[in-house]
Amino acid sequence: ALAETGDEDESDSDGDGKGDAAENKSSRSLRKMLASQAKEIEELHEKVEEALRTISIKSIQMTQLQRVAELGTSAETNDMLSEYAEKVAELEMEKGDLMKETKKQAEAQKAVIAAKDEEITRIQEELLKSRRIVEQLEQEKENLCDEMSGLSAAYNSLEQEF
Repeated sequence: ALAETGDEDESDSDGDGKGDAAENKSSRSLRKMLASQAKEIEELHEKVEEALRTISIKSIQMTQLQRVAELGTSAETNDMLSEYAEKVAELEMEKGDLMKETKKQAEAQKAVIAAKDEEITRIQEELLKSRRIVEQLEQEKENLCDEMSGLSAAYNSLEQEF
């Protein structure tokens, strides 16, 4: 990405910190690309899991239907077993959906917690900064009081001389 934008040339020729900025920019773009690829891999992984779940469900259905065919039972029994197999398949799909939803909710909660943690950190930094400002103002006030006392004493001594 650096060679395409020409940032690499700037970072080599500039000695005033622009090279660091270009490196940071390229690092950010690399991190974004890696995050995007990681997300894509995760999505593909979920699709594979879904396909494996579907295959498993179909395999269970086929096994049950094969047993029915081997038994050669009545049509009524076959219908009941088919209905049972369909119900099991529906429940397995529901289970998969619920697992996905649980995972999404957990990720959403993690994101909310991370955002709150960032907000807490920001507020703590602001509090620390405010405390420093208050300390500086108190020190300035003390210095001004000392100066005022000195000026008052000087004024009184001048007044006594005249």
